[in-house]
Amino acid sequence: MRQVSGVELTEVCESVADVIDLATSALVEADLVAAQQVLTATTPAARLAETTAVLVGRCRLAHGELPETIAAVTELERMHDLARHIAEVVHRHVDRPVLSDPLRQRFAAMGEVARRMTLAAACVLYYGDRGYLVAVSAAASEMHRFLVLADRHDAALVGQFYEQYADHAVHLAMHFAGAGADRNPLATADRFSR
Repeated sequence: MRQVSGVELTEVCESVADVIDLATSALVEADLVAAQQVLTATTPAARLAETTAVLVGRCRLAHGELPETIAAVTELERMHDLARHIAEVVHRHVDRPVLSDPLRQRFAAMGEVARRMTLAAACVLYYGDRGYLVAVSAAASEMHRFLVLADRHDAALVGQFYEQYADHAVHLAMHFAGAGADRNPLATADRFSR
């Protein structure tokens, strides 16, 4: 992975991780301000559109990088959209929280897993290291264990959004595993371990 894929896509992964984190906070704390911030956050495609167009125009993307970049942006867009869907559910519940008290801790944990998965996917994008893919897959398994049958429709719906988010993070990481193996993992290892 080169310029747009290696560095900028990892930065977009970090911003998507921040968006799912904010959506989770909005959900767990019934925070309408946080939900609104998610709804107005810049999308991954918008962040990368100009850079990608310039690199394509200058023929600076190596053979095969454009399809890889488009695939990554597509997955990141879907993940961002799922965070937006969570925020939309929160926004619809101005008079009461989406989650009952017993479910809040479980969804907070699911949100943390989603954030970790996104940051691990960023490591796969940057380093191309399959070891990070294992971390993403393990986190996806953890996410699936969190899913519960909820008696409230919106809680079940939000649970599905987190599950789909996890699936997209796995697809993103699997697509890029091995693609950037020439990078030095020690150079920026702590960047993705927040």
